[in-house]
Formats: sequence, C-alpha cells, structure tokens
Amino acid sequence: VTQTTTGATGRVIGYPESGNVLMLADIVGAFNTTNSVVGGASGQSNIPFGVVLNRRGNIYDGKIENIVGNINNGAYVVELGGSMRDTTIRGLSMEASVGAEAYYFKDENTWTDEGLGRPMIELPDLGGQMQYFSGARSKKSARARPILDGINLLASDVSPDVTEGTLAHADGVNWNPSNTGTDNGAKGLFARLYSGWSRVVLLITGTSANFSDVSADINTTKGKHLGMLAYDTTLKRYRAAEGASASSAWPLTSTPPAGSTANRPTNPGPWEQYTDTTIKKVIMWDPTGTPQWRDLNGGTP
Repeated sequence: VTQTTTGATGRVIGYPESGNVLMLADIVGAFNTTNSVVGGASGQSNIPFGVVLNRRGNIYDGKIENIVGNINNGAYVVELGGSMRDTTIRGLSMEASVGAEAYYFKDENTWTDEGLGRPMIELPDLGGQMQYFSGARSKKSARARPILDGINLLASDVSPDVTEGTLAHADGVNWNPSNTGTDNGAKGLFARLYSGWSRVVLLITGTSANFSDVSADINTTKGKHLGMLAYDTTLKRYRAAEGASASSAWPLTSTPPAGSTANRPTNPGPWEQYTDTTIKKVIMWDPTGTPQWRDLNGGTP
C-alpha cells in the first residue's frame, strides 16, 4: 500500500476478521490520518482512522509447543503481542554456548489485557546461559503446573497479575509481598484478596521442647517467619515467632491460664505465665539458675 502525498509505503502482512485494520511490515516513511492509503493491487483507498506503531497482532487459542533449539545471543520466540487469551506456550527447550545467552521471549511487556490476555506459559526452570526475557520483566510469566493429584506453583521473583483471588508463591527475595525482609522469612504462599496480598497461614505444631530447640525442624525447615503462628501441643496454646532465624523466640500469644496453686502447670515452658487464683497473683516460670515460679516482683510465691 502507498499513502498519497506522504508517499509512505508498507507491505500488508495480515488483517483481522473484521477487516478494518491492516497490519504492515517493511514500512518506509510515516503514515498519517489525513491522506488516503491506496492498495497496490486492488486500487482501493481509504483514509486511516488511526496509526499504531510496533503493534503486534492478537493471537487467540494458539499453541506453541515442543520446540527444541540451539541459539546464541538471540530470542527463540519473539514478537508475540496483543491479546493472547487461551494461547498456550510450553515444551520449549534451548541451549546456548558458554559466554552467550539464549532467551525464550524478546519482551513480555508487549502483551495487552493484563491477566486475561496473557498466554498460559509452562516452562522449565532455567540455568546456565538460558533466560526468560532479553530485558527486565515486570510481571509473572509462569503458570501453575498440573501434577499428579495437585498443582505446583513456581516461586515468582516478580509480582503476579493483581487479579482478585490469585494464589501465588513468592520467592521472598525479589518479590516480597509481606514486606518483612528476607531475614524475617518472606518466602511463602500468598493470596490476592481485598486489593492486597495476604499470607496463606499453615497450621504448624510442636512441643514446648521443640520451640526452644534451635535444631528442631520448627525452627529450621518449616518456613519460620516474623509473626508466624504455631501451636504448642504441650501447653495447648499458640506461640508467635519474633523472627525467621532458628534462635528467634516463640513467646506465647494467648492469655495465661488460671487455676489454684495445686493445679500449676507441671511442665511449664521458659517464662510461661500462670494466674494463681489461690494467692491471686500472676506468676511466671523462671528457667535460669534453679528453675522455679516467680511473681512479677521477682518473689517466689
């Protein structure tokens, strides 16, 4: 096609079913919305109602699957854009030489219609010279992977689309929705509810001895984080972590139990409190020196 007056030219590479948009490549010059565009073969002409540069065509219900390649310093799947509702991209694998890089995509940010318009991507974890994007990305690109009897949520290093009801796995380093800092255990599952991210709370349990043992799994491998709640099965009360480190304390959160002197707890935890109704005092278990009950003034009731 050629535009009168401006002399701008372009090669037609496609058009949507509605027929009211032309997609051009090899453009020379600048098109405008004032002069007619004339078809080189048909001779038909019309004045454009809009000119959009670097616009990529919409891809609906497409499948890009099971492609294997070897490429250095290039992108394997490029120029995908527009709305990609219900398009699936998966099973891609590539290799790059040492010192070079290969990319799955050129630029994620050209996809439109946040959330619903993004393709469903199922890609393996990357390592070595392989990267997802040639530039910095700003949105989550991977989808949950279906596995036997469940789904697997990959840890994300950027914020997912903020669609209400989204469930996502934060890596806790680059994406930290709880803003607690990596030293306080930001990694975890989060749900997008009421216009904000909330941590999905798991029920963790342990004995009183477990909470004070820095080598116990409740302090090392159970995702301990600042404010984490756990249930003490010995005392039958909840505790809240003061930090993510193994040595961070687990103070009790609930109101001290009450009872007579004869019914004082027989296996109290460090600094556990108890309301003694016989002497009408709040007392605590002092584990230092000779362990014993003390009142709030340091006496030994």
